[in-house]
Amino acid sequence: MAKSFKLFFSVLLIFSVVSCISVPDVYDAAGFLQADSDNNSDVYYDDSHDVQSDENSDSSDYLTSEDYRSVFAVFYPQILFIGGYYTSDEKFEDSQGQVWNIKSVDEDGNVDNIVVERARLKKLDDGGVWWYFSYSMDEETYDFEILLDSGMYIRKIRYYDLYSDSIEELSYDDVPSTDPADYLLSYGYSSDEEFYKAVSASVTRESLELKSGRWDCRRIKWSYVDYDGAYNFSWWVDKDSDWLVKFSWSNTDTGDLYEGELVSIKTGYTTKFDSY
Repeated sequence: MAKSFKLFFSVLLIFSVVSCISVPDVYDAAGFLQADSDNNSDVYYDDSHDVQSDENSDSSDYLTSEDYRSVFAVFYPQILFIGGYYTSDEKFEDSQGQVWNIKSVDEDGNVDNIVVERARLKKLDDGGVWWYFSYSMDEETYDFEILLDSGMYIRKIRYYDLYSDSIEELSYDDVPSTDPADYLLSYGYSSDEEFYKAVSASVTRESLELKSGRWDCRRIKWSYVDYDGAYNFSWWVDKDSDWLVKFSWSNTDTGDLYEGELVSIKTGYTTKFDSY
């Protein structure tokens, strides 16, 4: 995958996820979020499973299929593009994954501690990849398995539905044929170096000792100003694996802080939801 795709998706998403700016139109290109299962034939929800009634259960305690789609839409960019930086699936092996600890502090000083897990489950012959994503916060955990095609479009989302006590699937069979990289390249940066120059980024060497190990990194520091204030970013990227291993951003005007580090590298992942 081109370096430029990594950068443009990263820059586009980081402001949607970590600031109050709305989720950008990149989701239109992905073709999954705006789809309405009642009036949009592009999305197919497998609701063939019988719901098991329980006189002692309250259905309001469970997420609906629409809820799962909304939850996924929020968590997906925060997991695949951790810290606003994309690491290509080529940098992972099948059944290999990462665990991250992330801290988010808002302008009122409220702190959220988040655990994010992502793993490449299986790369298919056609270039598609099955991923496992997990997001845990406030004693709630959400697990998804996602099939991305070779163009980075979402084809399937699978999860365990507590209400129906079954594995459910959302399929996206009719998505735009345009490669997301073409869409993102319209922002005008053709390489990492061009982007760094445009934002006056500094790139230095720095060694880190983290729970996940010792890393010899490129530290990339840059800043950005918009109507929300002045943002300062740092990415620590291992020079050998090209993995992001630590990130930090802050808004000097509001006091918002979002930072995380890679705490574990694991192997042995396999599908939990019979995805392949």
